[in-house]
Amino acid sequence: MTKKTMVQILVLGLAMSPAAAAAESHENDVEGSKDHPAVKRYPGSFIYEFVEREFEAVDLPAGLSMCEHVEGKYFAAWYQLPEKVSCTQVMRNYDNAFKASKLTTYTGKAAPEACKDLPGLNGAALESWETAVGKGPKGGKTWIHIGCSLPWVLTAVVDVGEMEQKVEIDADYLAGEIEKSGHVAVYGINFATGKADITADSAKVLEEIGSLLARKPDWRLRIEGHTDNVGSAKANQELSNKRAQAVKAWLVSKRGVKADRLDTQGFGDAKPVADNKTEEGRAKNRRVELVKL
Repeated sequence: MTKKTMVQILVLGLAMSPAAAAAESHENDVEGSKDHPAVKRYPGSFIYEFVEREFEAVDLPAGLSMCEHVEGKYFAAWYQLPEKVSCTQVMRNYDNAFKASKLTTYTGKAAPEACKDLPGLNGAALESWETAVGKGPKGGKTWIHIGCSLPWVLTAVVDVGEMEQKVEIDADYLAGEIEKSGHVAVYGINFATGKADITADSAKVLEEIGSLLARKPDWRLRIEGHTDNVGSAKANQELSNKRAQAVKAWLVSKRGVKADRLDTQGFGDAKPVADNKTEEGRAKNRRVELVKL
């Protein structure tokens, strides 16, 4: 595994002669497909499978036996390579481009089993792969994964970012999620940093929890507090307990919910749902969960 310095802007280009560049054609590409602006296709190849999504969760190889979970804007394409081109040739071209852009890189042969398949594409066993990381749009990270299995080369790109919430978190949404799985993660209940003081912008979400309990008078819920891993495990445990208790106290005092309908428990940083190595992951881990009893 090799590590390079990250740069602020990803500008990757494969070295090609003017004649090869002129001969490059996209006429055989599957309809609606395109190259990602950060990564040029290998000269003479064409796209035969393509997917692009506003938001996706992806596990990318980042070591011989390690996968990195990343979420954000997602692009992936399988390209068919021209004849007489080897995976060694293709992967060395991309590796040189990544090194020229001073990206952090991870390389390997067969991808770890847990992250060999990508959403929206039919998987294929890879002869070799390389994952590169750099700073992308809006200051976030961009992950680029290249894999080769003749006659195909895979390009997958994730511009890391938070999902745009398009479904309103209301009582109906909370009820539906709990009825479906028995619990729901609730974001939008915010606290003062390092404290259990609920901030004023949390009122709307808390009101919806109150409405949920009014609609479901026979329901009992456990309010669970969860933190990221910043600070000691003991301090996080205590903080998560206090935050769960603060949510209960708000619902009892502001919405008149009977106290015996609500239990509380804090788990600190023991149950992360995302990688604590990134700010995006830590934000996901700082949450309240409602569990039906």
